[in-house]
Amino acid sequence: VSQSRYNVGDNVFALNYQLNGCSVDDSISVFVNPIPLVNASGDAICAGDTAQLTASANVTGGSFEWYLGSTQVGTGDTLFVTPTDTTICQLTYTSPAQCVNDTTQVTVYSFQVPVISGLSNQAICPNDTVNLVANVSILGGNFFWTDQVSNFVSNPLTVSPDDTTLYTVQYNVNYGFGVTCSDTGQVLVSVFAAPIIQNMNFTICSGVQFDFAPDSTLADYRDWE
Repeated sequence: VSQSRYNVGDNVFALNYQLNGCSVDDSISVFVNPIPLVNASGDAICAGDTAQLTASANVTGGSFEWYLGSTQVGTGDTLFVTPTDTTICQLTYTSPAQCVNDTTQVTVYSFQVPVISGLSNQAICPNDTVNLVANVSILGGNFFWTDQVSNFVSNPLTVSPDDTTLYTVQYNVNYGFGVTCSDTGQVLVSVFAAPIIQNMNFTICSGVQFDFAPDSTLADYRDWE
């Protein structure tokens, strides 16, 4: 009997053999194991994070093998990978009957992490203002500034703190797929106390030479007018 496809399970074929007018009947049973069907889920991550790939098969008890190109990178129904770029893994499953599924491709989407730059600590006098500017490597995200008391969403951020204050900025880029990649940075704004010149009133006699200097607790630079 020549047949290219058989039904999964028992296939019974009747056999009749004749010789010299005599005949005999028999049967042949062929059991066909199914090709396993594999269901696999990929993942989406920020570059450098760890992705979890999972798989299952409709025929249990077999073995999974994961590949990157021709290199085997894991076994079992779960694989952890840390790609820096979007990567496609290949998955094969062999059932207990040694039937192998068609290779399944599983994609890990890896998205770039934004980088904040250009931040530097600042120093101001009381009542002065300063602009805090965060440059970013990827546009289209959202800024969140905080001084641990108030929150701000503008960039640049103009501030005029009364006291030395640490500002923290977080920049988020939402790529979809449930993935938001972010970076953080900090700026210390130091507020220096203004110098105080004490009252200087003197009474002297005409023609008498005298020296005087204002009392300042901070500054050593004075303008005289």
